[in-house]
Amino acid sequence: MLELDVVKKYVSLLMAKDFQQYDPGRYPIPTERVRWFMQATFAKVQTPYVQTIWAEIDDTLHIETELLGDTIDMTEWMYGDESLYERGSMDLTGFDRIEGRSEYAKKFPRVVGRLNSYERFASKLAEKLDVDMRVRVSGMKGIASFWLGAKFGTSGMPAPLILHHIDRNVAALREAFYEIAERQRTLYFMWAKAPGY
Repeated sequence: MLELDVVKKYVSLLMAKDFQQYDPGRYPIPTERVRWFMQATFAKVQTPYVQTIWAEIDDTLHIETELLGDTIDMTEWMYGDESLYERGSMDLTGFDRIEGRSEYAKKFPRVVGRLNSYERFASKLAEKLDVDMRVRVSGMKGIASFWLGAKFGTSGMPAPLILHHIDRNVAALREAFYEIAERQRTLYFMWAKAPGY
């Protein structure tokens, strides 16, 4: 069984952050499969590439980043303020699936294209680094947010091997997070420098 205290202590030292166990509440995960769930509460240094850690009942460990962005900002940056009225009424509940993005893609193809490019980048990097990492997306009425998540099975693993896999996954998340964050920052600055802003 994957022990919360071992993971919490190690990741707190590794990330120079305090982590606290919580009820996942409305966090977009299958709560019936959650053994334990914790999030960073206080950061001594900025490490946005590890924010949430949770374990499934089958001992799969998930490590997730802070939010990288959302459709509200990206749509405004690419299409301007006028897009607010159209996008605000759209239900983006199924945005985590390609088919769930089809309606949004008709009106805002550059936003969906950019998100798809982030997913391709994360997938290629995950393959190169031999980790199970992807862009996670969660949508609701008016907004879809995205971040990175990595996971690996720990069943039957001794603690030193689990810690080694945590290191590998954190390194992958760090590389992917900063690359996508830089692409988001570039997009924002292009918007901010546009005439009229």
